[in-house]
Parts: sequence; C-alpha cells; structure tokens
Amino acid sequence: MVPQLRNGCTLTRNKAISIALFFFMKLYKILILLLFLSTITTTGCVDNIKKINQKTPVMHLNMFAYENDGKITLDLQKTDRHIEYLPLLKQTRHDKVEAPPYITGIAFYNKDKISYIASTPYNGPGNYTLTLTFEDGKILPKSSNESILVKLEFIDAQGQLNNVERISVRWA
Repeated sequence: MVPQLRNGCTLTRNKAISIALFFFMKLYKILILLLFLSTITTTGCVDNIKKINQKTPVMHLNMFAYENDGKITLDLQKTDRHIEYLPLLKQTRHDKVEAPPYITGIAFYNKDKISYIASTPYNGPGNYTLTLTFEDGKILPKSSNESILVKLEFIDAQGQLNNVERISVRWA
C-alpha cells in the first residue's frame, strides 16, 4: 500500500529517498561551510589575510652599468637608492633570476641575508633598476645611520660570473 499525503498526492519510495537526499545535501553543505570557517579561524589564516594589506619596505637601487675591457662594471658614484613601503601583494616574494645575461643583487645586514634575490636583464651599458624585497622575520636596520651590504653579480650571456661588486647602502 502506498501512503497518501494530506494534499492527496502519493508518496512513493523514490520520492521519499530524493526528498531525504535533498535535505541531507543541504545539511552536508552547511557542515562543510562550518568546518571550513572553523579551520580558517583556528589556524590563524585570518591573521595572514590581515597581513596582505600590511606595507613593508622594498629598496629600489638605480645604477649605471658600463663595460670596461669586457668586464661589466658599475659606476658607484651614480648609484642611488630609495626605500618605498608597498603592500605584500605588490612585492616579489621569492628569488627572481632572469635568463643570462643579467645583473642580480642580494642584501645583507649584520652578515645575515635579508632580501630575496632580485635580477634584471642586462642589455648593454646604461641605467638599471633592481628592486630588493626583504624576507619575513629578518631584522632590518632601524635608523638612517645604519647601512646594509648589497652584493651585485653580473652574469654574461654564457651564464658565467663576469664580475662581483659589493656596495654599502645607507638605510632610510
């Protein structure tokens, strides 16, 4: 015997199963959503979302490179820098190396590597800009009278180290 509902419709076994599955799927989606939200809040991912808009320093190094007897050299008198505070999403947060030939740079403070590797393609003598982004958790200089050491390497078209320069750059 097939049960009759109040409105006169009959409830078959297949209809009952599909109604039960419908409500079970609704409940399942709600449970998954609650699990997802609780995971985000307990693991600290909410704090990471807040850090996305946090501004941290980056250093732009503008330099003039020229060739002298086949060696790529920097005119250290024409090297200047400025520090800018950018949101994390606008920064390169990993080592970045171009295809040869290129100029690459890395920053050190108190003998500790504090920046990711940055590079720019070398296209002959001229002006070049390197943007150094700093690693999380590294101690950076606090005052303008402190300096960081920037190591610059020049890699030729064959991928061989052509020249290495080290410059002391004032912070601020």
